[in-house]
Amino acid sequence: MQIQDFEVAEALGSSLMQTCRSKKMDVTMAASRHVDDRILFHWRVGFGGSPILVTGGCMFAQDRRPTTNLDITTVMRWTDEELQKGFKRISAALLSEGILIRRINFRQLALKEADLLVRVDIEAMCGTIRSNTHVDIKSASGPFAFPQDPERRQLPSLLPKLHQGAVVHVQSLAAAAAEKWIAVLTQRHDDFRAKHALDLLSFWEMGVGIDSVAAELLRVARHRRIPLTYFAPKPKALEWVSFLLRGDSWVQTAKQRKIEDFDLVQSYRMLGAY
Repeated sequence: MQIQDFEVAEALGSSLMQTCRSKKMDVTMAASRHVDDRILFHWRVGFGGSPILVTGGCMFAQDRRPTTNLDITTVMRWTDEELQKGFKRISAALLSEGILIRRINFRQLALKEADLLVRVDIEAMCGTIRSNTHVDIKSASGPFAFPQDPERRQLPSLLPKLHQGAVVHVQSLAAAAAEKWIAVLTQRHDDFRAKHALDLLSFWEMGVGIDSVAAELLRVARHRRIPLTYFAPKPKALEWVSFLLRGDSWVQTAKQRKIEDFDLVQSYRMLGAY
């Protein structure tokens, strides 16, 4: 049975709460994000040097795009036993930093495409803060599975004075934008989340070129076998009525991300222009 060092745990919890107060972040979400960051930092301890590609919110600073889970794509397909042993080794490394992994559960999720996705549900104590997170491990293969020449860089850290961010290969912004476009265009009518569409606007503001996004859209569509009819000039997902049904989620997500002077109508026009 693993036991936290009280002094180390208390110091970690205090540092996180202080950071969240200064940056006006949700401390529970930040605790989950810190667990994700440290799992990624110690990934080689658990699974060796097998190549991985980090996607999703962990590529960005928590105060810019809050997230509570880690997304990884790899060519590897680990068995349940290999996953258990790997996360056991990572858990031991985390304990020395004040993070106690209390429970881990593995489950395979069904995807429309051929890729295998294993979700690792994790309950942890991040210092003195309870956190729940999950790590999505997607095993992909094929000529269109990965973007060309992904960048290798150091990821942001919530506590840079205490812990460095992991140095990993990350998805390009164009590929990330393409993934978000597909998420928006294939979103179910009863799924009222606005996070994917709001992510798209952040890519637009970062100046991610539409030509690069279009090339990545074609690559991802080929890999996932998504019909190009989803990319019609006027998709239903971007109709005004569909947009209004997610209006509350737009406002709430913008507030969570501390977007000042958020304008719902302007956001709709910007999304259509992109």
